[in-house]
Amino acid sequence: MAVILIAGTIPDLPALLPSLLRKDGHDIHIMTSHSKLWATIALLRPALILIDENMKTHSGKKFCRDIKQNKNTQHIAVILLSVDSAFPGHADDIIKRPFEIGLFRETIKRILEKQNDT
Repeated sequence: MAVILIAGTIPDLPALLPSLLRKDGHDIHIMTSHSKLWATIALLRPALILIDENMKTHSGKKFCRDIKQNKNTQHIAVILLSVDSAFPGHADDIIKRPFEIGLFRETIKRILEKQNDT
């Protein structure tokens, strides 16, 4: 189905989520280091990136903006993981903490379906 990149150390991310997404047919990659994030994106060419708003060395919101302003990556869907459910800015959607696994999966499904329709 889709290549999904999970970027950041997200302590409250349900441990079950990656395996559930794999069962849904997705190719899941988890990246905790941000130093090679852009190189990894170029290599994997993900359809979707799940990114923590509060990364250790980067701002998740700034990363979303950079992705959407880059002509080589602007097509990639981005979901921002946040404690705040305010407007997601440049992200395609936002998932608020604490995470609810059903809503998480439904949001991913909706974003990927929307992306396939375009």
